[in-house]
Amino acid sequence: MVDVEEVGSKMQSQMRLHAEPEDDTADLPLPVLFDRVSRLHALASSSALDQDGIRTGVDLLRCCDEMVSKLGLFSGNETKEDVSTANLKYLLLTT
Repeated sequence: MVDVEEVGSKMQSQMRLHAEPEDDTADLPLPVLFDRVSRLHALASSSALDQDGIRTGVDLLRCCDEMVSKLGLFSGNETKEDVSTANLKYLLLTT
C-alpha cells in the first residue's frame, strides 16, 4: 500500500528540484547546478520523475554546459594530469 505522506513529500521535493531553470539558476554557481542535475538524474533513474522534471534536467544540463564553456575549465591542449580532481565530474558535460 502506498503511504500518502511519502507520495506527498516526494511530490514536494520534485517541485523544489525542478523549478523553472531560468528563474533561479542565473546566480547559482556551477557546483550547485551540477548537484541539482545529479539529484534529478537519480530521480529519473528510479522512475520517480515526470516529463517536466526531465525537461528541467535537460535545461539545467545546458546551463551547466554553457558555464563550463564560459569558465574555460578545459582546453584541447590539456592532459589528464592537468585537469583538477574537483573538475573531473564536469567532463561529463562537455561535448
